[in-house]
Formats: sequence, C-alpha cells, structure tokens
Amino acid sequence: MAPHVPKLYRDTLAVWQELHSKNPSTGVDYQHEIIWNNRFIRIDGKPVFYLSWYRKGVLKIHHLLNENRNILSRFEFQQKYGLSVNFLTYSGLLFAIPDAWKRSILISEETHNSSDEHNLTSVNVTAKIARKMLVLETHKPSNVEKKLNEQNLPVKAIYELPFKVTMDNRLICFQYKVIHNILPTNNKLYKMELKASPSCDRCGNPYENLLDLLYECPRTQTFWQLLIAWWKKKRSETAVLNATDILYGYKPGSNLFQALNHFVIIAKYHIFLSWLNKASPSFEIFSLLLSEKIRCERTIAFKNNTPTNFRAKWTTLA
Repeated sequence: MAPHVPKLYRDTLAVWQELHSKNPSTGVDYQHEIIWNNRFIRIDGKPVFYLSWYRKGVLKIHHLLNENRNILSRFEFQQKYGLSVNFLTYSGLLFAIPDAWKRSILISEETHNSSDEHNLTSVNVTAKIARKMLVLETHKPSNVEKKLNEQNLPVKAIYELPFKVTMDNRLICFQYKVIHNILPTNNKLYKMELKASPSCDRCGNPYENLLDLLYECPRTQTFWQLLIAWWKKKRSETAVLNATDILYGYKPGSNLFQALNHFVIIAKYHIFLSWLNKASPSFEIFSLLLSEKIRCERTIAFKNNTPTNFRAKWTTLA
C-alpha cells in the first residue's frame, strides 16, 4: 500500500482483509472480494488503495459492476460515485483484477446481494473481535520487550513497577529510560559522533553501556556494596541483588518490596547524575537525596490521609 496513505486506513484495511480473507473460487466470491490491500490485486507488484474511492464507498469488486455484472465504464463509474478518475488509473485497476475472476463473475448465475454486505465471514465477527485484531496488527513488541521475554522476565510488572513505588515523575521517566536503554552512555554518544571514544571515563571499559554505567563499573560496584550493607542494617530483608534486579527491579510483580525497589531507583538516579557531573557516586549525598524523597512522600501521605501505608513502606527508615 502506498506509504502516503494514513496508517489508520492501512491498519484498518489490513484487519478487514484478514477478517474477510478466504480463497475465492466462484463468481459470487470474486464479487465480494475487497479491492484494497488485496494480495491478488496488484499494480507494479504492490497492493493498491485509493483513499478518495474508499471514502465514496468503493470497497469490493461488485462496486465496480452494473446490474448485469458487467464492469462499469469509466464514465458510468464517475457518475455513480461522483469521482473524477483519469483513464490510466481506472483502466490500471481493472487490468489488475485477474482475468479469471472477471470471466467467472460474468458467467455466474448469482449477483451480489446487498443484504449480505455485513456478513464478513462465515463466523459472527463482532466489533470487539475486530478491535482486538486491529490492536494486534498495530502493536508490535518492541526490541526491549523481546529482550525481556527472552530472559523470562515479567514485562508488564517491570513497566508498572515505577508507578507503584513512587509518585516522582522524574524517577518514573528515568526508570522508563533505563528499561528502554536510552540513557546517554558514552557508547551511544560515540555512535552519534558526540564523543571521541565509547570507553568508560572512569574504569576504562572499552564500551560504556547501560550495565557498565549503573552496575559494573568498579566505582559503581563500591557504591552498591555500601548501599546494600546499609540497607541490610536498616531492614530485615536479605535480598541479594544482581544486575537484572538493579536494572529492572527486585521481584517487580510483588508488593512486598516497594521500598527496596524505590530505594534502588533513587540510587540509580544518583549514580547517573553523578556521572553527568563528572563525579563518583557518594553515599553521603545519596543519603540526603533519599531523606528528601522520603520526606516528600510523608508529606503527601499525611495530606491524603494515608499515613499507615507510608509507615508500612518506610518502616525503620522514616
């Protein structure tokens, strides 16, 4: 289909064609075939779609026929649909319809019955089914989702996690960038020709990627060791965090670790800001940042009359 056609029309017609798809074999079948995006009707090897025709109600082959099943002349077609069509466009489309179809339509004993217009298939297709098919057709899993699925990670829970653990839009946006691996690492900036080298400025790793930035760099590792040791002193949780937990959350589908996951997102945010400012992550500065976030959350909780939830989440820290 031509790339200039609006995507909504392309997707809708693709689903419509799938709903109506079958292998036509009789003259009546051919009359009911959808013209647009039809694998059998091609011009220069590509399916066709004329938006102005579609808007005038030209959808199926029987819309090109008269009551005797003969193809409308260009003049008759223009008169019937109020369209201005040049000779090459009209004749080109007619030529694209397989000759066997046209012969079969002409000798068929039955004609198109308008009462069957909405009988798309032999099954009862509802609007709900069509909508689901449209969503499936238009929503393709991103590369990130494919990668998470390959690791057997809970994609939906990972996406929802930042919204569950924090109300801070900066942290939510930051975690979204982490999930989609779109933070500006040296390796990415080098590919954009914005950095002279893709290596890590701190540890010399030849390719500074997201994992190196937020977890593997020795200075970052030292920071995480301090944080996890401090956390274990404050809380009874004995979670062992690996690289995947750091990036995407510890047991993101569970509500039992909201404070821990919030804590980890704040820590990653601090690491990233530190590297942007050409500094190493600092436990002292992080402590101040954590205290500020907890204080803001306490204020909101008391304002919304939900102090119990706040205390349950930040017990021993608030």
